[in-house]
Amino acid sequence: MTTTLTSTVSSTSLTVSASDEELILIGNNDKVTVTGSGDSVSVTGTSNTITATSTAVTLSGNASSATVVGAGNVITVTGTSDVVTVSGALDTLLASSTAVTLTGTSSSAVVTGDGNTIVVAGASDTLTAGSGRLTINAAGTVLTQTDAETLILGSSAGASVNADGFTDQVTLASNDTFTLTNNGDGTAITVTGYSDTITASNVAVAFTASTGSGYASTLTGTYDQVTVSGNTMGVTVNGVPNGPVLVSGNSDTLTVNAGGANGAVVVSGKGDVVNATNMAETLTASSTTLAVTGTGDTVSVTGTSDTVTLTGSSSSAVVTGASAVVVAGASDTLTTDSGTITLNSTGTVLTQTAAAAITMGTSASATVDAGGLNDTITLGDKDTLTLTDNGAGTSIAVTGLGGVVTASNAAVTFSAATDNVWGGSYWGWSYYYATLTGSNDQVTVSGNTLTVTVNGAPNGPVLVSGSSNNVTINAGGVSGAVEVSGNSNTVNVANSAVTLSSSSTTLS
Repeated sequence: MTTTLTSTVSSTSLTVSASDEELILIGNNDKVTVTGSGDSVSVTGTSNTITATSTAVTLSGNASSATVVGAGNVITVTGTSDVVTVSGALDTLLASSTAVTLTGTSSSAVVTGDGNTIVVAGASDTLTAGSGRLTINAAGTVLTQTDAETLILGSSAGASVNADGFTDQVTLASNDTFTLTNNGDGTAITVTGYSDTITASNVAVAFTASTGSGYASTLTGTYDQVTVSGNTMGVTVNGVPNGPVLVSGNSDTLTVNAGGANGAVVVSGKGDVVNATNMAETLTASSTTLAVTGTGDTVSVTGTSDTVTLTGSSSSAVVTGASAVVVAGASDTLTTDSGTITLNSTGTVLTQTAAAAITMGTSASATVDAGGLNDTITLGDKDTLTLTDNGAGTSIAVTGLGGVVTASNAAVTFSAATDNVWGGSYWGWSYYYATLTGSNDQVTVSGNTLTVTVNGAPNGPVLVSGSSNNVTINAGGVSGAVEVSGNSNTVNVANSAVTLSSSSTTLS
């Protein structure tokens, strides 16, 4: 036989130890401990705490609130605007439009009903829930859905979610870990922070942080639609995306690890970096830069006044439409129609589809297939250039020291002025060796204190207008000519006519 007890006092402590008792709790701020079996508690007050096991708890008042601690309880909410906090294992909550908080470590609950607002505040909690709004503020949450949810993760939270085929709207903060399985089409994840780790497939993922502070987030999955609209974000995508990855933010770094599968990236932001393989990349912004790392990429530039930089070791790309291209990685391979090309690294292999102005940085090396076009090429210090298939009007200016050039049918000028290095010319030219190997080149030495060796028969006379130079011509016995208008030069040559046109000077 069930006995009914009614408590109308507030701020008191009660213990129900008998069995088959029904307690009606009308007061507020009460603490009730239930130790009997077959007991039930009905709450109409606020801020009450009930500690029980396998007990039926009912909130029947309006704006009632209760904290239920213990395992196996069945909590029913029949009032409106009620608030329930649950801590324990294997609890069941029957409610609609109720605020529910799951606390405690490794708590578990089943929440049924629609429109609830649920907060998971305990670590490693397990929850089964229906439709509504769910906020996860702790790590290790395991969620199974029985209807579509709006999910929000606070910073440094973690959740593994079985969506059971439903379509969710998910928002992540910073330093979150989120795994989504069995989700429905149309699921969307918005990443408002940074340093997140996401595992999900067949979803739309938007990285929107106003500033990512350079910290990287990782998305692992397949067939995801990826958008990066935040700034200074690092985003790594592991898997084959669905359609092009859209990068509209500025100063972002996007890495796509698609296992060599073809894909696409569309960049409308400024100052972005893309690391990818076999990607078709389109830059639509103007007056900006795009850095590309990877192999087998094609970069199409539809904006104006843009610069594309090829970085990373052994990267390769085909670039069209860029105003300027910079090669900054070692052993990179580039095909381009750009009019301005800067080569700042070693081992570059360049194929041209349009004439270009090419500049090499210090200690750079490149092999250039000019495609029959006429280039204007400038070398700095210690550069190595091999030029093939160049047009007859190609010009090469060696403005630095120690250049090594292999080219034919080009106009080559050695113009480094070294009179004031370390307070004067440097010990007889040995540091400044420059070599040209080729045939039918037009050679001019206008710099000073240079040592220049020409291997091959020049086209026309070699012109020496600088001073204190040492010029050697190895033409294989072919007759030629040298015209010297500078002062104190030395010429080493065979079978050539040497003309000295300056006055009051010496020629060796």
